[in-house]
Amino acid sequence: MPWIILGCLAFFIVRMMLGMSLMTWAGTWIWFAMTWWVLTGEATYKFVKSWIPTPGDDWIDAKTLFVPATDPGTFERQKRERLKPVTMTTNAGRKRLMPFQNLTHLHSIAQVEIGGYSFACLILHDKRKDEWSAQIPFVFDGIHPQLYREEVEAAIAALHRGASELPNGELTFTLSAQSETRRRKHQLRHLAKTSQSEAVSVLLLNEQQRVNEIAHDGSRQVWTQTIWGSWTATRATRRETDAIGEALTWLQKHYQKWVRNFMGTQQTHFNDFYLNLAKELYETGFLRWRNLLETKSELGVRPMDAEELWESLWYRFNTRSAPELPYCVRITETQGGLEQNVPVAGQQDLMTVLLRGDRGSTSCPKHQSQRGYIYANGRVGKILVVEQPPELWRNVRSQLSWIWERMSMSYVRDTECVVQIASRERWSTQDELEKMNRQSHHERKHAAMDGTGREVHADLQSEYAQDALRKMLEGRQPIYVALVFIIWRDSEEAVDEAAAQFANTFGAAKAVSENDIAWRVWAESLPLNNFPLLKKFALFSERRLTLDSETVAGFLPLTRPKDLDASGVEFVTSRGGHPVCVDILDSQYGRVLITGKTGSGKSVLGWRFIEEALANNVPVVGLDLSSGGNSTFGTAVRLLGEERASYIDILQERLNLLEPPDLRDLPPEQQVQRLKRWKDIVRSAIVALAMGDVDDAMLRSRVDSICLRLLDVFFRDAVIANRYNEAFDGGWKSDAWQEMPTLRDLLTFCSPEKLQLESVGEADEAAINQILSQVGAKLRDPNIGDAIAHPSTVAPDTLISFYALSGLTNEQNAFIMAIVAQMACLKNALAHPQSLFVGDELSVLLGKRGFANLVGELLATGRKEGVSVLMLAQDLDAIVDCTASAQILANLSTVITGLTTYAATGTYEKALGYPSEVISRNATDNYKANPAELYTHWLVERNKRFWHTRFYAAPMMLAALANSEAEQAARQRVMAKFEPTTLGYLQGLRQFSREYVRALRGSISLDDIGRELTHSGF
Repeated sequence: MPWIILGCLAFFIVRMMLGMSLMTWAGTWIWFAMTWWVLTGEATYKFVKSWIPTPGDDWIDAKTLFVPATDPGTFERQKRERLKPVTMTTNAGRKRLMPFQNLTHLHSIAQVEIGGYSFACLILHDKRKDEWSAQIPFVFDGIHPQLYREEVEAAIAALHRGASELPNGELTFTLSAQSETRRRKHQLRHLAKTSQSEAVSVLLLNEQQRVNEIAHDGSRQVWTQTIWGSWTATRATRRETDAIGEALTWLQKHYQKWVRNFMGTQQTHFNDFYLNLAKELYETGFLRWRNLLETKSELGVRPMDAEELWESLWYRFNTRSAPELPYCVRITETQGGLEQNVPVAGQQDLMTVLLRGDRGSTSCPKHQSQRGYIYANGRVGKILVVEQPPELWRNVRSQLSWIWERMSMSYVRDTECVVQIASRERWSTQDELEKMNRQSHHERKHAAMDGTGREVHADLQSEYAQDALRKMLEGRQPIYVALVFIIWRDSEEAVDEAAAQFANTFGAAKAVSENDIAWRVWAESLPLNNFPLLKKFALFSERRLTLDSETVAGFLPLTRPKDLDASGVEFVTSRGGHPVCVDILDSQYGRVLITGKTGSGKSVLGWRFIEEALANNVPVVGLDLSSGGNSTFGTAVRLLGEERASYIDILQERLNLLEPPDLRDLPPEQQVQRLKRWKDIVRSAIVALAMGDVDDAMLRSRVDSICLRLLDVFFRDAVIANRYNEAFDGGWKSDAWQEMPTLRDLLTFCSPEKLQLESVGEADEAAINQILSQVGAKLRDPNIGDAIAHPSTVAPDTLISFYALSGLTNEQNAFIMAIVAQMACLKNALAHPQSLFVGDELSVLLGKRGFANLVGELLATGRKEGVSVLMLAQDLDAIVDCTASAQILANLSTVITGLTTYAATGTYEKALGYPSEVISRNATDNYKANPAELYTHWLVERNKRFWHTRFYAAPMMLAALANSEAEQAARQRVMAKFEPTTLGYLQGLRQFSREYVRALRGSISLDDIGRELTHSGF
């Protein structure tokens, strides 16, 4: 094609203008052709685009108004108007500014509800062509990087099936990794504002600063994926896209307009315009793309709503919070048919709202007459275009994650990937390949005739053409693929360096910087117009790649870590830095196990889960087996203050096993349900106390039956019920509280007469004697009898209560007190609509049947009462070996594993079915904590999905939890410099955190902290 044009140009100049001979014309033609070939080679677009000027000296917001299509007069006038350049005089001289709206076609956002579906889309109108189109967005959750082999093969097969049936139109995949913190900071600020604990609020605000730090250095990247399906009104009415089809469509369009004018139905046509548009868009656009993506390609997609779509557009041009959607066209299907709600004319259109900026500063993007840079949202962008695909992939797994592996490298951040695919005509592709095959045949023939030997290039070209033809004959579909990356940084130097570094990651593939028309390619990547990506200025050669339907899957940005919960404790994936949250307060996933050897940081991570509950004003109760009570949790609880937190030494306090939860604030239905649940727990506890280590199934069964009857008789007794009512009416520490029934009172009912047994057999007598002897012996024990035989001295209304089980040298007594403490925890938990139970280092106690059964039952049924569970352990062995292991493991929703040993990895493989290649990383040195960067490594598992992550602790939280002797002494030295008030404590903690972080990073020693301190206000 270019040779013919050059020949015509030469003929016009030589023959028609200069009147020279045909030989001169032929020589000029050859000279033009050779010059063109030298300048452009096979990629003529490289030469053409280098001559394309930038649109003026810069862009400007044209500030246009919205006019609905239902107002034909005003709409037609606006359609004929052309946005003209604006000339402005600045300090740098006169500048010619082009309206940015010339590169956008946005008419409105539409919310369509038809056929039981609800979806939003961008309605586009190209004034120059008078063409209506739309972009339909689908949110995609991504394909998780860690897949089993069967899942990978199924995903690839589904993608091949979908690509082979790609309809007309463009399908655009976007994958974005951005250092944005809006959502997380909003969550933390909200929790800090609503939390009842000032200390927790300050810790959350300090975590917000930590989130900013790791986002700024690129360690935290929010990954989002969107799939845009294009729809064009004219394309939907024809099957072919050739010149004849377009001409017929044009004639049909104008004929229909003439008929409407002749029949006088033109106004009705405009009144129903959006209704007809939405119906056609739904039938030939939305359903088509949804069927392709969800049914054929088996991708988990969902349509956006209007507000979500508006926010996605807003943050492309703005950093401040998105305002409410100014207007949108709403089409709703009712029993009477379709109804429309059309915005009024005269208000600023959506594009103007997006670009108007804030405080006198526009949000309009700029190019500043630079051909290779884009300036938007306060950043500088550079574009990379992939112009040559890789030769092959090692396997289907590497094909599926080809783009993810490059974008998730540690030095890649603030990068967008845009891939647009469109079906290509088979006949043109086949014709091109046949020409290539014939050309290579002639080259080989000439090489043989000239005696130059084998022509390697021709052989390779022939093999490529024959292989591609074979694939087409097998039914594979040729597909156009346009693949670009947009890299954002704060300066031209930084973005140039990042682009060069990123381009080197593609290996055999070729990615080049766009240094001529970056402004145009970036505009084409936006969903605000219907420009095909990389098609402009490619008149004589195709810039887009041509791939077959089985190869194209490797170029689709489909892989990224799946999200877990919307909020909760945040982890950051080790690869890609994507934040994932684990919400322990979620009723479905609120049963978490954290395991890790000493030094893995599990206590710090466990406290962050506790902090999450406290921030949501959810009470926390826990058991702590750390020696001497000198645990991380003990330190943290004491620092929260005595008013809202209590760390209870089990040997110094009294705990009433028969103290029921205060259910007066709950609805009557929940009161009945939870009281019954509490009685069941009391029965299990008494059975555990009575049986101890006795392994007699028949006796245990009979003891359980007797306990059931004993508790029923006991709680139905009028005197007992009256003592309970008076105790709760009087309140904690009242005289009536001291008369609350205890285990001593319960044993007085444990006789055949009080139990009203009609006949007493040997089994009944043995069970009654077992209860009286064993429970009575514990009440008389000098070590624990006083602690379990009297009304409770522990405040029942603290926000967090931890029971320390340290100091018990007798194993059986430790077991008894653990049962009592666990009962106190469950009692507090049942008294609230939602609560969190924490068990730390329960390995020894899980070896006891009664205790293990209580834990298993809590995990199995706790969510019905709103009880979330957090367990911490060194490894899985104690859980696997306990009697309730099956019940415990089956009801864990999330398992978080830190640094472990090679010997322990086998347990995870056997008990939890972890792949060895996944869990083996936890036993390497790479999984050790990084004190300099304040993060620890964790493997998060849920539903057999795995995330290798990092947990970045906030400095003030680390400072509050530091509990070694040297750390406590350093903290005390700093705290002594401040007033003994809540504000003084928080000021001191902030100052200590600064010094403590320096010590962790090796700048100073712990002994240097607080030696010479000049403090300032908070």
